[in-house]
Amino acid sequence: NQVDLAYKHYLGKEVPRSYARAAELFRLAADTGDARAEFALGVMHQNGQGVPINYMEAAKWYQKSAMGNHPDGQYLLGLALKEGSGVPRDRIEAFKWLQLAAEGDKRYIETRDDLALLLPAEMVAEGKRRAAEHHQYNGDGN
Repeated sequence: NQVDLAYKHYLGKEVPRSYARAAELFRLAADTGDARAEFALGVMHQNGQGVPINYMEAAKWYQKSAMGNHPDGQYLLGLALKEGSGVPRDRIEAFKWLQLAAEGDKRYIETRDDLALLLPAEMVAEGKRRAAEHHQYNGDGN
């Protein structure tokens, strides 16, 4: 599996660590729509591992991963939108993606709840509505 091989290069497991090779392999898998690879590419662009630091490119890959219902991608997209990192700041969309991330992985509940405390109730309600709409249109059964 290309993603597993990419992680071996990324982590230096069984092969010498090579962020450049990992980025190439993640990119090949991401081009087929693999949400794990899309997420990994986002991280690599955010941190400048094997590719230049580029927050816009990172946010693009997080968005793709998030649309593939990858909780980690949803979480980092939510943070990017909250901070305006690589994308225009949008706190309602940030809450939507953090809501979806929290539904998929309980590690993200606290971050979602912290953001909810900072937002007016109507923004939280709109974020929840958008999260429900995401489920409806992406056929993920929630």
